[in-house]
Amino acid sequence: MKTIPLIILSVLIILQFLSCSENERRIGLSGQTSTVILAIGNAAEHTAQNEPLNILDRILHLFESNAIAQTAPAAFSSVKVRVTGPDIGLIEKDFNPYGTISLTVPSGSLRQFEVIAYVAPGDLSAASSFRGTAVANLPAGETVTVPVPMGLYETKIVVPDSGNNRLVILDTMSSWRAQLTTLTADGQDSISLTGPRDVDFDSRGRIYIAYEFAIVRCDNIAGENYRFIYNVSSPVAVAVDRANNIVYLATGTALYRTTLDGTALPALSAAGINNISGMDVAADGTLIITGFNISYFNAVFRYDPEANGGSGAIVNELIYQDSDILLTSVTDVQVKPSGIYVLQPQDAGDNRILRLAVNPDSTLRVAAHGTDPLFGTLSNAGHFTSINNSGFFILEKPYSPVNSRLIYIRDISGFGWSEITGSGSDLFNFFDYGGGG
Repeated sequence: MKTIPLIILSVLIILQFLSCSENERRIGLSGQTSTVILAIGNAAEHTAQNEPLNILDRILHLFESNAIAQTAPAAFSSVKVRVTGPDIGLIEKDFNPYGTISLTVPSGSLRQFEVIAYVAPGDLSAASSFRGTAVANLPAGETVTVPVPMGLYETKIVVPDSGNNRLVILDTMSSWRAQLTTLTADGQDSISLTGPRDVDFDSRGRIYIAYEFAIVRCDNIAGENYRFIYNVSSPVAVAVDRANNIVYLATGTALYRTTLDGTALPALSAAGINNISGMDVAADGTLIITGFNISYFNAVFRYDPEANGGSGAIVNELIYQDSDILLTSVTDVQVKPSGIYVLQPQDAGDNRILRLAVNPDSTLRVAAHGTDPLFGTLSNAGHFTSINNSGFFILEKPYSPVNSRLIYIRDISGFGWSEITGSGSDLFNFFDYGGGG
């Protein structure tokens, strides 16, 4: 969990080569520029061929994982590059997915690069975009190659529709893309999805599904090249640590972990946590878990898998009671840079979605939403799904006889509210995460 990301190593190497006195003298001269070539991954094996490297060549070495095959994760429609620095503001440029990513940038120190590659509309990847960042010093008048390791940024809307034994995939809330009821391997054998409850994704955009009998991985929204990751009865949650390439899974009372390919890792202790209902991975590699504490109070836990010699332990309970709220029914959690978001579907008031402070020692309820006539009312909303950096996709199974709803909100005040229930024979029938109906 504490490994140094490749991007940091890349930055350190760049800064070392640019630290000589001549380069220091030439950095930051007013009006001077540098030529920057953004190398999306390591292209060393191509250099002997003396071939120009286009973006698709570089995509072959896009990721830093030893479990990632040397093939492109998706077809791309465009690539956006943003450059910022303390003295240059924002530079933004779009590239098509062919050719070298090269641009002219004002010389200076600590230029920050962000690269976002957008997946082509017809591609079968569950991903909708990939992103990488890097920092470099740019000597005036020189050409600098900056390595930018990439990883999953956002996904399509992937919905575990438990009662209908399928995943539903949407491009947008109004654009139904596909439904997945079976997974295939080698174009021959197949398995049927039964009661899928949760999904997550690795840095390449592959889908990890918690369904009735196991955790299984498939390559894309067509269900191709499935692999069993862990055989376990009735898993309730799966969470992928995309920085460290570890898959975590939980039943109601136990925690497990494997590699991306399903090799079991040392067992984890769930001591102190009862009735696990959801989990996500924080930026520091710890797990955020919803469930009961040892006294059977609803709680949100920060859990360190490396504690106790690798058997894991609770770091602290983020919240189970404060001056404002007693948690009544926590069912799932989603971690974003802006906070830790928690669903508790059976709250009697306006605390059905909470935002907790990221600070691991905080029990602060920053904001909450439940009922609002201007937007919508959460009713037994029990689970998050998909990765979206501008909002939340929530699975809700309202009390009978109302149909299950997929809800999107831009923030937890309810802005941007939209919802769908499916249609006709395709009405959603989600798992009742909240136990309300």
